[in-house]
Order: sequence, then C-alpha cells, then structure tokens
Amino acid sequence: MVDLSVIVPIYNLESFLEECLNSLVKQNSKYSYEVICINDGSTDRSGEILQSYANKYPNIVRVFNKENEGVSAARNFGISNSLGKYLTFVDGDDWVSEQMVDLSLDLLQSNNYDIAISDTIHVFNDNKIVVEEKIKHFVFNTENHACGKIFKKSLIDKYNLEFPRGIKIGEDLSFTFSYLLICNNYTKIKDPYYYYRRNRSGSVMSNRKQSKYKDIYRACNNLIEFAKKNHKYTLYKEEIEYIFIKNIIVRTLPKTIKNEFPYYKKIKLNIKEQATFIEQFFPNWKNNQYFRKDVEGYFVDKLGVNYIKNLNGIITGNLFYIFFIAFDRLFKK
Repeated sequence: MVDLSVIVPIYNLESFLEECLNSLVKQNSKYSYEVICINDGSTDRSGEILQSYANKYPNIVRVFNKENEGVSAARNFGISNSLGKYLTFVDGDDWVSEQMVDLSLDLLQSNNYDIAISDTIHVFNDNKIVVEEKIKHFVFNTENHACGKIFKKSLIDKYNLEFPRGIKIGEDLSFTFSYLLICNNYTKIKDPYYYYRRNRSGSVMSNRKQSKYKDIYRACNNLIEFAKKNHKYTLYKEEIEYIFIKNIIVRTLPKTIKNEFPYYKKIKLNIKEQATFIEQFFPNWKNNQYFRKDVEGYFVDKLGVNYIKNLNGIITGNLFYIFFIAFDRLFKK
C-alpha cells in the first residue's frame, strides 16, 4: 500500500502529457505515492511518452494499456488497480502544483477526513482564474468534477462506487455526489493545486454539438439510484434536489439554447423537458431551502437578484426571459 494513488486517463494527449506527468513525478513528498496512467487506446505518441516515464520513474509511474472505452472505464480501471489509502484523479491535459501530495495528505491524515476539496485554477490561454469551492457550511455545493478532490479508497471499495460508463457529460457529478452521500466528514484544502486547461480543442467539454448535454439526465438518475440503494435518499433528499436544480435547469440552459438556436419552439420544449425531469422526482423543487436561500450565491450570479422570478419565466417559456435574461446572464459566464 502507498499513501496516495493518482489516476490519470489518457487518450491522444501527446501535446499536453509531458507537462502533466512532470508535475506529478516532481512532488518531492514525504509521503509515498503512485501515478497510475491508463492509456485508453491512444493512436498518437501518448503510449510512447508514457513508457518513457515508466522507464525513468519505475517507483512512481505505472502504465496500463487498454482498448478505448472512454474516461469512465479508464478511471474505473485505475481505481481497481490502485494501491493507495487515498486516491485522486488528474486528467492528462491538466497539471498540478508540486505541493499537491503534501498539501492534501497533511490535511487528510491530521483528522482522518474522508475527502479533501481544493479550489481549481482554470487556465485559458495565458489567463489563470481561481474558481473557489464555497463549501464552508454546505458540502453539496461543491463543483461536480472529481479532479481537485482527494478520496478515501476504503469507502470507494466498500460501496463499489464507480464512474458510470457511456456518459460523456455528467460522469463526474454521479461519482462525486454519490461519494459525498457516504462520507462522514470533509475538509477544504487552503491552497489550490489543480490547473484545469479550459477549452482545449477536441475535449469533451469543448464539444457542444448534438445533444450530449442530455447525458446529465442519466448521471442524475445514477445518483438517485445509488442514494436509494444505500439508504441515503431520504436523509439527503433536499441536497440531491439542489444538485438537480443547479445541473438540470441552470447549467443546461446555455447548452439548450446553443444547440437549438434560433428555433424557439425546440428551445421551449427542451426547457420544459428539463423541468419535467426534475418534477418526476421532486415536484416541489421550487421550495428547496438551499435554492431559495441561494446558499452559495450561485443563482444570483447566474440569473440576477430576481433569480426565482427569472427562472419561472424561463421555465414557462416566456420569450423575454429565455433570450434577454438567460442569454445575457448565462452566456457571459
């Protein structure tokens, strides 16, 4: 066993991979750690680069080659082959600070926390913006992504927790919030360590074509199923409801408008579909305490101080609210 396993899925990332791996092998940590690289059927030089690092750093880097099945399958493969007491995920086109291991494990080991969450540094060309995780009193408002978080391996094993396969957008949501349902405590890492490369050409998050954004329905279904299976649904129903409101309604709105613009009827139908999906689980979602209090300032930021009125207007298909409020507020973010 080692203290930390870092799981890195790779598919055709030859241009970014060395920066990622260099940040991981140069940790100079007092803790033991491994870097598990899953080459998910790459057809470029990624496999060659990975092997060179495995040869140079045999005590740190472990490389597995498999046929292409997507990021969820690659991460699940990494989990099943990991040896760490804790584990985390780094995408092969991102990188971390050289203090990542010590920053994380110093904090986790001190109070035996189940998860540690860090702010992330979003990198767009030469610009770097720190995206804050506002989780002082309410951990369920954390960002969906599994990167920038350190998980306890024993909990993942105990509940057979996996990333859902066949989902392009939302697989992190399902995994992250399922884990939060089963953990006992959490902590915030003071200094951000994760550098997230935004809008890389060819990445899943940069590709807004077709209707991949509707995968979020499947991700939320998986979360509901996990909660019910493990007897957490009743206890955390309002928290799950809040996650649905953020991700099914507000975060999906820009994608809905972009994909169907300028066909107003299609936009209206898709927005109605989003609301209907939530209402089948949570018919009274508009009364959710976390939503109405806007515990993290998320809805004011996205839809303005009259966010409840504005959101009602959008859901009821009012053209003014859809194009002059939703478009103006959401597309500037």
